[in-house]
Amino acid sequence: MEKNVGTHEGHVRTIAAAVLVLIAFFVITNPYIRITLALIAGVLAVTAFVHTCPINHMIGRNTCGPVKATSGSAASGDADAVHDAEGQDDSAKISEESRESTS
Repeated sequence: MEKNVGTHEGHVRTIAAAVLVLIAFFVITNPYIRITLALIAGVLAVTAFVHTCPINHMIGRNTCGPVKATSGSAASGDADAVHDAEGQDDSAKISEESRESTS
């Protein structure tokens, strides 16, 4: 399953899980409600940790943001490997622009 829980949502889920655990063990006295809150907190914590939520997947929600396509050489910082939408090297584009401006 692909990741569909972004960083911000993961932080919110982690904080919500911590709050639910604190409420379950320090505020609530009914053991059934304690167990229920602890289970919900566990699910929130796990989905935050693995960055995947089945409910987000079912409703088509993805908070990871746009996926950026990177090649191995582009990820290593090779500027010549980065292409624009037309598939042209950025360095070649810059060279063309500099030739046009000097003409």
